[in-house]
Amino acid sequence: WEQNRVKLEAANQARIAEQQRRTEEATRQQEEFKQRQEAEKVRHMEEMQRKQKEQQATLGIRRVIIKLKAATEETIEALTVELHEALGNELVICGSQQVQIKAEADAGVEQAKAKIEKLKEAKRLDEERKAEIERKRQEAVVKAQELLGQMKGLVEAAEGAAEGLKKASKKLLDKEDPSDFKLPQLERLSAAIEEAAREAKEKLKVCTDMVLKEGAAMRVSDLKTVKKVMPGEEAAKEEEESDKLSMQKMMARITECTKGNDLALIASRVAAEKAKKKVEAKDKIAAMEKVFAKYDNNKDGFLDKKDVLKYAQGEFKFRLPDEAADAIIRVLVEEKTKGVKKGDFQKLRVAVGIERERALDIKRKEERIEREQKLAVMKEELQKKIDAATKEVEACLERIGKVEAEAQPLPGKARTMSATEMVQAADELDVVVKDAREELARVRTTVAALIEDVDPELRSFVFGQKKGLEFTLQRGDPRLNKAQSTGTSFRGMADKKKADELAKLETLALGMLRYHQTQKQLTGEDLFAAIDTSKDDKIDAAEFAAFFKTCEKEPIKKQTKETKEKKEGEQKEDEKKEAEGDAKKEEEVEAEVEVTQAPSEEDLARLFEHFDSEKEGLSKEKFCSLVRVYMKVAKDTVMTSDLSIKDSKTLRRLEVGEIVEVLAGPMKEGTVD
Repeated sequence: WEQNRVKLEAANQARIAEQQRRTEEATRQQEEFKQRQEAEKVRHMEEMQRKQKEQQATLGIRRVIIKLKAATEETIEALTVELHEALGNELVICGSQQVQIKAEADAGVEQAKAKIEKLKEAKRLDEERKAEIERKRQEAVVKAQELLGQMKGLVEAAEGAAEGLKKASKKLLDKEDPSDFKLPQLERLSAAIEEAAREAKEKLKVCTDMVLKEGAAMRVSDLKTVKKVMPGEEAAKEEEESDKLSMQKMMARITECTKGNDLALIASRVAAEKAKKKVEAKDKIAAMEKVFAKYDNNKDGFLDKKDVLKYAQGEFKFRLPDEAADAIIRVLVEEKTKGVKKGDFQKLRVAVGIERERALDIKRKEERIEREQKLAVMKEELQKKIDAATKEVEACLERIGKVEAEAQPLPGKARTMSATEMVQAADELDVVVKDAREELARVRTTVAALIEDVDPELRSFVFGQKKGLEFTLQRGDPRLNKAQSTGTSFRGMADKKKADELAKLETLALGMLRYHQTQKQLTGEDLFAAIDTSKDDKIDAAEFAAFFKTCEKEPIKKQTKETKEKKEGEQKEDEKKEAEGDAKKEEEVEAEVEVTQAPSEEDLARLFEHFDSEKEGLSKEKFCSLVRVYMKVAKDTVMTSDLSIKDSKTLRRLEVGEIVEVLAGPMKEGTVD
């Protein structure tokens, strides 16, 4: 036990010592860790300060580089020196970025120098461009001055022509009494003024043409240029500008010249017109005085009644009635005078003119009355023609009504008429429609002829009557069109019915041919030979029709059903029997046996014409194609070498959907029920 205790204490002491050692080791490690943290913190702070200084140094240098890149020709040297100073002071602080910053600085210097060179080149090119523009401007100004010199000569020529127009107009405008001109002299003067105006207009047109052609080049001289003027040079500059030719001045002179020409021409024309009127008036007065003197026989300055009568007869070929002459003398002759004085001669002319008009009015009235009588006779004759034309119009419309009455019931008769009858009815309708149209055209011609050779004063009367009749006839065309449309539609129905009848005839005839072929056990070629009695390898219409008289005809069972009538009192009993299953069945009468009737000869002729479209007779090939029969396999079966199943061999299997040609038959196999 003691040994165990000693071992246990020793173990405890060792364990305690190990714990103390571990505690001391942990304390030591904590102290070392704290020391490392403090050292790392100090190192980190120093590193941060170093990087901050590097960053400040690099930012300072880069600011100078940016300023250098934006430098101008004047500031590039100072900024280059500033960059070198910044590199000398702060590049060593940049640390790891020294190489990059140095490269950026070198690149910035190169870029700045290149930029300055580009600016210098651009400035040089701009100065050259401005110099070229100024050179071209000076050339354009010189050319403009040359053109303006030419324009000046043209304007001076136009102004000279304008002055000539004013001088020509002055002869007319300065005349105190234009009536002193003679009419030929006035016409010559007016012609001279118009010629001067034409010449002036042509000269101005030459100027305006040059403006249109060279205006843009000449306006260069009017452009203002900004130039610095030295003190004391203002007066010389103004004098130079005033002596310089300009487009503006030329245009002002052209406008002024044009305005002066227009005013002078207008004034001349007005004055010439006034002078002409005065000269004509003076000539008329002189002519009147000459006429007055001509009929003043005693030359006393008065026209008595005898002179007035001679004046009317001599000047107007008018015999003035004595009472009219007396009335004129009473009105125009003053007391104590011998007759009409010269001053009242115009009144005498007016009075004679009034009497002439009065005489003409009487004559016109007589002519009008005579004309009205003739018109009344012509109107009566025209009315007879109009009445006759009206009767023709009414008869024509009545005929059209009959055509409509004939056409209207045709569609309803289509069910009861044969195709041939329908075609015949349509043909008859076409004939009556055509006749009615011709009658309508003839009546239209008659109505149109009413206006021919009619007096102009009666044309309005006849025109109104003619229009009314033409309007009435207009209703005929749509009515005839409707009737014709009915006939066309009816003919279409006939064609359809004809096709249906031919289809039925074809079905009936081919059925009879195939029945005969089956009954006689004939092939298509054998059937052809039976019909072709003339043996010319063609079937004609007679042979075709003759065959149907003697061929085998299929019997037809015609069944009739007679249903017993039930009485109202037996209704309940019938219902009871039906419920029990003993309901009465309808009685059937024994079928009456009939045979298929052959088509008529007319129908057979139509059918043969349908088959023989080429009019050469039915050949064997075409006939066999008509009577050939095909069947479709509806159930799987086999094709054998003979009719008898027992004695024949299987040739091939027939699958559903195959098409086979029937050469003969159908025939019944005797061993099969």
